[in-house]
Amino acid sequence: GQDHPEISIAFIDEFGVEIDRTDNIGTYNAFWTYFSNEIQIPIGSKSIQMILMGTRYAGDDNDSYFDDLFLKIHL
Repeated sequence: GQDHPEISIAFIDEFGVEIDRTDNIGTYNAFWTYFSNEIQIPIGSKSIQMILMGTRYAGDDNDSYFDDLFLKIHL
């Protein structure tokens, strides 16, 4: 489709305040695309939120798909 899926990662402190967020990653590819990215977890992070977005540009439904989505944390 012509829709645009994106993802970003937010880092939350112990008080529930967002202390940092990654740039959005997305693609307009019409086929499944593998993305990999390494990010340093900011000091003070207590939780991580994966933010999935999809912008509809055409049609009656949103064709923004995510398959086999995972987050790995290396300590």
